[in-house]
Amino acid sequence: MATSSLATPSPNANANGSLHPRHATEEVEKTAAMTPARRKVFSKKRAPDESFAASLCTLICDHQIGISLNLLALLALTHAVFPRARSRTAKFLHMAYYNPDTYMYGCGTDDLYFVALWTVIFTGLRVAVMEYGLDPLARLGGIKTKKGLDRFKEQAWLIIYCTASWSLGMACRAPSLPPLMGANVSTVHHLSLRLLVGLARHLERLALPRG
Repeated sequence: MATSSLATPSPNANANGSLHPRHATEEVEKTAAMTPARRKVFSKKRAPDESFAASLCTLICDHQIGISLNLLALLALTHAVFPRARSRTAKFLHMAYYNPDTYMYGCGTDDLYFVALWTVIFTGLRVAVMEYGLDPLARLGGIKTKKGLDRFKEQAWLIIYCTASWSLGMACRAPSLPPLMGANVSTVHHLSLRLLVGLARHLERLALPRG
């Protein structure tokens, strides 16, 4: 036997079956409270375009070895092929302001050429040693994370540089050893050379960020 269900009128309904406006508002608020809150979907905004300086810095950091080799090759070819330019290119290859009477070197703006050359050399040498020598060594030792690899390469490069610099300095100061930079070169020459090369090394460390 089929039973029919009768709709139970709402206690807040009017005589004609419609809800009172005040009660209708309450019903909407109750329904909204029971409805689960929807997550707000934020549209992904496009990252702002990098500035020219940032793009140039990134390009230089990614191609330090190639840029260093190209600059060194350009200097060598210019010095060898163009004799008229040797008066300028020689400033990159030799220390300036030498005084033959005192066997000492003065200071001046021409020292910047020599410092710039060694800055380029250290830039390429550092990246080459770290990427092709220290990086495989670190991976062979079990270092996998990028942070660990970068830290190992930086610290290992400092050990290599400091060891080589100390050894070269001791060899230059030893009177019994032959001069390393040519005949009849005084100890002051070596000390000045180490100071300028050390300045180039520090400029190389400050010029580019470490990746």
